[in-house]
Amino acid sequence: MELISERGLTTIDAFRQNLNVFLQGPARNAWLYWGSDANQAMIEEFVSAIKENRPPLVTGEDGYRALEVTLAAYHSADMNLPMRLS
Repeated sequence: MELISERGLTTIDAFRQNLNVFLQGPARNAWLYWGSDANQAMIEEFVSAIKENRPPLVTGEDGYRALEVTLAAYHSADMNLPMRLS
């Protein structure tokens, strides 16, 4: 997400949990970190599941269902109607 104001630009990366801040005036740039790296956590979990010969905590079916919800939300917004998931 990007936030633009008279004072500058802030770019928010929710997966990496950081902010890139670009300030106007005397031009300055700052990178601010606030938490863990979700991408790294997903990779580590996947590798652990392989090493431990077990299913991952989040499965492909979970991903499919999340995508189904997202697509239904877009369709709902386009049609201006509620959507029912099965």
